[in-house]
Amino acid sequence: MMNPQTAPHPTTARRALPLGAALLALVATGCAAEDTEGPVTAAPDETAQTEPDGGEAQDDGDAEDDAEAGSSLAVETIGESPYGLVASETPQGTPEEVSGELIVGPGGYLALTQQGQPQLLVFEDGADFTLRGDRPSVTTPDLGTLEVGEEVELTAVEVDRDSLSGLPLERVSGAADTALMVTAD
Repeated sequence: MMNPQTAPHPTTARRALPLGAALLALVATGCAAEDTEGPVTAAPDETAQTEPDGGEAQDDGDAEDDAEAGSSLAVETIGESPYGLVASETPQGTPEEVSGELIVGPGGYLALTQQGQPQLLVFEDGADFTLRGDRPSVTTPDLGTLEVGEEVELTAVEVDRDSLSGLPLERVSGAADTALMVTAD
């Protein structure tokens, strides 16, 4: 058993840890700040990054391609509640047949409800929205006029809702995490 008079006080031990860490940081900074007469550059072989499998890292051009694949889809809100959403680009992905009821969903946006949470609908530029009156509707050259309350069948690409730039996410709580980009296919 330790003598209580020679054991460090618990408060002293708690103070020593942060002080020791600060001292180490100062020493490391001082060592790094020693006199250097010119700019420090790494040799080309020291800058090569490797992947865990031992191969070299991808070129930045591939990283840009990856960013574009997961990039956002710019959408524009049309009207005053209820709202329609349009986009000038079609996202990458396989269009699939979807069906459900066209509704005014979370945040006042046109949505498709199936069995789960409503999915926001994004239409291609050129869609015409009639958002006032008894039954809000959307009209496109390929689909004709679709009115809220109707069962509809659409061809759409599913996208992450968070990838829709220009959509005020705080207004669409309650919508599914994915949205449907309606395509002409």
